Amino acid sequence: MRRWIVRILLCLIFITGGAITTVAVAWGFTWSLDMQPVPTQYGTTASPFTHDSGVQLNEWLNVMRWDSVGSLRLYISGMRETPSMRTEVTYRKPRPAAESVLPDWVDALPPIWCFDSTGLQSDYASQVFRADGWPWLAMMGRAHVVSGPSSAAVWEFVNAYELDSPARSRGPRLLPRLPIWPGFLIDTLFYGAIWFAVFFGFASAKRAIRRKRGRCPRCGYDLRGNLSAGCPECGWQREENAA
Repeated sequence: MRRWIVRILLCLIFITGGAITTVAVAWGFTWSLDMQPVPTQYGTTASPFTHDSGVQLNEWLNVMRWDSVGSLRLYISGMRETPSMRTEVTYRKPRPAAESVLPDWVDALPPIWCFDSTGLQSDYASQVFRADGWPWLAMMGRAHVVSGPSSAAVWEFVNAYELDSPARSRGPRLLPRLPIWPGFLIDTLFYGAIWFAVFFGFASAKRAIRRKRGRCPRCGYDLRGNLSAGCPECGWQREENAA
């Protein structure tokens, strides 16, 4: 029973260590790596959009994507003709050309059209998504415009911390804090396995070195090369011989 408790505690320790390492690696990529200067651009097409009230509108969507090792950044911007109304318009999914580059976790957090200072809908909206992690993307966050024109936008951060606000054409830089499943779980198991290998691999190597030097592999007591007799210091091998 005691062995099982120890094994369960060790598993929890290694899983916790793997989770902490996963977050640390993801945030390390966020802090240290910058996106490539020229993004891949998608969308930028116009299509009709019918509001619930029956008003015919036009909608434009632009998706810019930055890819790097351990990081993914999306800048989604849209413009639309809007009537003077306070009712929020449901945002339609992007067209296939842009939809093909949006990960599944973006669909769960659709873009939000903003309201201007008078409470009316603005004709401009944009969102920034950031995901980091290795070997799988494990953490994500987003920010979207809540008020103001594109030249002086006010951003709201969702599941993310603001790091700085560089070029407005790319949106703010953010630190993600929401796990992405199953990437977070895979990375946790990956780093947990590494910690396990480091811990027990080091212990195994230490025991092998002690054996080679003629010492007790458990406590390091000098046995003068006589390992078969067991260790008088800690009882290694002697319990088995006595049994």
